[in-house]
Amino acid sequence: MMIDFFLLPLQGSFKPGQDILFQLVLADSDQLDFPLEINLKIWHIFNPVDDLVEIINNAGNLSDLILSWSPPAGIIGGFGVQCELTDSGGCLLGSATTAFDIQNDWAEFPRYGFLSDFFPDREDVEPTLKKLLRFHVNGLQYYDWQYRHDQLISPENNYLDPLGRELSLETINNFLHQCKRYGIKSMPYMAVYAASLDFWKEHPEWAMYDMEGKPLYFEDFLGIMDPSPKSPWIEHIKEECDNVLNRLPFDGIHIDQYGDPKEGTNASGEILDIPASFKEFIDDLKSRYPQKTILFNAVGNWPIETLTTSKQDFLYIEVWPPNTKYQDLAETVTNARQLSKGKPVVIAVYISSAHEANVRLADAFIFASGGTRIEIGEGERLLADPYFPKHETISPTLSSTLLRYYDFLVCYGDLIGPSVQRQLDHSCESPSEIFTTVCPGENLLTVCLVNQAGISELNWNENHPAPTVQTDFDINVQSLEKVVKEVWWGSPDQMNWKLAPVKWVQKGNACQIHISNLEIWGIIVITFN
Repeated sequence: MMIDFFLLPLQGSFKPGQDILFQLVLADSDQLDFPLEINLKIWHIFNPVDDLVEIINNAGNLSDLILSWSPPAGIIGGFGVQCELTDSGGCLLGSATTAFDIQNDWAEFPRYGFLSDFFPDREDVEPTLKKLLRFHVNGLQYYDWQYRHDQLISPENNYLDPLGRELSLETINNFLHQCKRYGIKSMPYMAVYAASLDFWKEHPEWAMYDMEGKPLYFEDFLGIMDPSPKSPWIEHIKEECDNVLNRLPFDGIHIDQYGDPKEGTNASGEILDIPASFKEFIDDLKSRYPQKTILFNAVGNWPIETLTTSKQDFLYIEVWPPNTKYQDLAETVTNARQLSKGKPVVIAVYISSAHEANVRLADAFIFASGGTRIEIGEGERLLADPYFPKHETISPTLSSTLLRYYDFLVCYGDLIGPSVQRQLDHSCESPSEIFTTVCPGENLLTVCLVNQAGISELNWNENHPAPTVQTDFDINVQSLEKVVKEVWWGSPDQMNWKLAPVKWVQKGNACQIHISNLEIWGIIVITFN
């Protein structure tokens, strides 16, 4: 009899020196014969790290069972975990795989998710976060949690937001305290220059105007304010940020803009330098709160040249048409990493959960380029619209796939994560419909492969079938300066995504590697003598 279960890491990321905790979650334990043996095998890249065994004598021990591992002092990075459950006779009853990472700060490798539903008396706060832990989410954007854009904290516990949704400070506080427990950072949304129309009417001299002196609005319920340094509006909104960080246990500030206007004047008709104003606001908040995470949304990748010089902790870029090619996602990540001298990049791109091939390809291009994506939130919902409450359910098939994608990304983050630079000029010959990136490491080289075969229009915003699976092809990695020792391959599109040896031949400074199957994406790892 095989048993369905999974292993849940109990932190989004673990800190150095922490014990690594897992919860064993079984679908049904009624038919089990005891005693049982639980075996945890922990590995780093392709090297075994530890092997733990625990004996379970009765069903009561399986209720909320917590497994603990104490890592050696000083180690950081990503790790894989395989859990096997066997009966007293040594017969395998089931297995499950997950990953975890140890890092000093979540901003080193952000896996950003979202919350948007803060209604009163919400009872599923902890289950919501535990579902996100399976995807290794280590930071959450609290989207549209605020009372008003110009008054962030409500004077009452229960309140209506600007669009009439009923919200609760008690629910927000419940999430904040549970996130602390599970090592997930909490980021409150705010907009740098948006005010309610009532506030705008009271302070027209604080507003921004177009080049003809006309008022600027966002849709039909917000006025656009003057974001320039030392303006009365900016001083006001800084005080609101102070109020938030002093009264609620948030871990930073997530700052939004709307992409337009890109030019404007103040009430006196003076032309504003909007990009420079954004940068100064970011830098001032970071100076006021050096221990907090400060983020700013580069809507449509604008003004990325200025934002990459700011003090924000990592880059958050919202991608919009006309940049609709998958290659645009990769180039957006690569450009931002180069301009910022290697800061992590989180991409927001809105794709329906019904378009599963699009979701998978978008993730593959972003991950292969060293970025991550904000896509999972509200328990296990997909971010499919810029208005986050329009999140969508994920099919069981897509959920299973994305769980493997994030296990794979976290486990092999030391090979392909944001701390790893890409070698953009490295020569790598592959079939024309395979996108590649090359990541040099310590005495190894990693090549990310993304399959685009059989798709005539590679647009993330247009529904298309999955790529044609590529089988039995060769990758020729050139310009190698060392003797190859081993070559490994792994893909999260396979149920067993752990790296395994593959066939290869080295001729001079080139290594020809045979890959038997590529569905969406995977990695080759070459080690050297």
